[in-house]
Formats: sequence, structure tokens, C-alpha cells
Amino acid sequence: MDSEEDTLPNLQTVLDAINNLQQETSKQFVELRQEMNAKFEDMRLEMMSFDARIDRLQAMSHESLNLAYNVRADVKILREEVSAWSKEVQGLQKNFI
Repeated sequence: MDSEEDTLPNLQTVLDAINNLQQETSKQFVELRQEMNAKFEDMRLEMMSFDARIDRLQAMSHESLNLAYNVRADVKILREEVSAWSKEVQGLQKNFI
């Protein structure tokens, strides 16, 4: 019986140690989960920022493309006007000669 009484406190000590380890492990898991969530949130925000920059670049490229089409149309109109003026000038020159 004497050894059984000695064993019970030892078992209680072992159980307490196991319980403490479980609590520490649980606490570490919670801390790691919080840290991972924070890092994932940072990554998500960075990706949103990257997506916003890509969207902005895409909008700027569309705007540049529209400007290029408008300039091309303006040049076409100016060429037609210059051609018409040239014909008028040639007509006026023929009338004076």
C-alpha cells in the first residue's frame, strides 16, 4: 500500500504536467493561428493593392488607345481638309493664270 500511496501523487504530477503541456500547446496553436490570419490578411490586402494597380494600368491603356483612335480620326479629317484646300488653291491658280 505504501508504494500505491507514493504512486498516486506521482500520477497526479504527471497528469498536471500533461494538462499544462496541453494548455501551452493550445495557447501556441491559438497564437500561431492569429499570426497566420494576420499574414493572410496582409497578403490579401497586398493582392487587392496589386489588383487595383493592374486595373488602373488597364484603364490607362484603354484611355491611351481611345486617344490614339481619336488622333488617327483627327489626322484623317485634317488630311481630307488639306486635300480639299489644295484643290481649291489649284482651282484658284487656274483661274488667275
